[in-house]
Amino acid sequence: MGVCHKVFDEMPQPDVVSWTILIEGNRNAGRVDDALLAFEQMMFSGVLPNRVSMVNALSACAGSGALETGVWIHEYVTKNGWELDVILGTSLIDMYGKCGRMDLGLNVFKGMSEKNVFTWNSVIKGLALAKSGEEAVNWFFRMQEEGVKVDEVTLLGVLCACSHSGLVEIGLNIFYSMTGGKYGFLPGLKHYGCVVDLLGRAGRLEEAFAFIEIMPFEPTTAMWGALVAGCRAQGDLELSTVAATKLVEMEPNNGAYMVLLSNLYAEMGRWGKVEELRKLMKSLGFSASIFLYLPNLKKRKRRQTAIEKLELVNEALELAEQRVIKFQERHDRLLDQVSSHYLCNQRLDEAFVDARATMNEALENAVSLQQMQMNILRSYLDEK
Repeated sequence: MGVCHKVFDEMPQPDVVSWTILIEGNRNAGRVDDALLAFEQMMFSGVLPNRVSMVNALSACAGSGALETGVWIHEYVTKNGWELDVILGTSLIDMYGKCGRMDLGLNVFKGMSEKNVFTWNSVIKGLALAKSGEEAVNWFFRMQEEGVKVDEVTLLGVLCACSHSGLVEIGLNIFYSMTGGKYGFLPGLKHYGCVVDLLGRAGRLEEAFAFIEIMPFEPTTAMWGALVAGCRAQGDLELSTVAATKLVEMEPNNGAYMVLLSNLYAEMGRWGKVEELRKLMKSLGFSASIFLYLPNLKKRKRRQTAIEKLELVNEALELAEQRVIKFQERHDRLLDQVSSHYLCNQRLDEAFVDARATMNEALENAVSLQQMQMNILRSYLDEK
């Protein structure tokens, strides 16, 4: 894009076509913020946008979450009486869905006189992102009822919606309808990935592992990563390590996977495995900084010892505080009795002396325990 910007800057008076090419080029290069900046500069320079520049700007808004700019574009289109054709309307729906305002996206859909499969897909994907799974499924069925032929992207969107909303049986039924040829095409790798995620999120871990084994595709790191997340969410560390081991086998030079597996071993108390991974990483020449993220048995033991000490001190401190409260209540009762003349002076003096002494003792004990707390924490932090 450097050359493109240089050529553009040398143009004396760039027109809407030149600006649109610049916006689209930045968007295609993934530089969505630069694309929006170019769009704003175009508007500021007095060059009026066309449909192509608006569609590209909306795509950049969707990519960067720039809802405010997207709403401004929508208002511009409405105020200037532009027809909401399929391409522009679909771009608006896509932008609203990716910016978390699918309610506005549905309003756009209702106002469109013509829609195509891309329009419906944008609605389903937007609802999936909003975790409105049931609504996405309803739109999927409505789409078919209205005679719109679904495609691979449609099925991907509805499977994602089922996954994010826990609609396991519905998602599986749709997937197996694909394998049966109902929609005229077979599921691809991404569809299988959605099912793995669907089962993993639902805690059906054994099914997810079995599903991976029978897939006609090689599992991806994204699939194993989804299983690690699902297993950890269910507290199944054993299966988590199986999935994490697969990640390490697929990308042995990925330090993040090494650290993940090492932490899982540490949580299970398998410190021998942790040390094996540490040695392996050293032999592979990993940067020294990554070892800071690895679990350490000595540090773990020191932390556990500190926690145990603090628990004992906290229990003692709680008892000490209860004693302080008890003696404070006794002191207050004595004051009430003084005001009511229930006790003679001699007895009153003895009672106050006794109450004050025991209360001071309880307070000193509490302060001592609080100091002990601080010493334990300082000692632990100094060792770190």
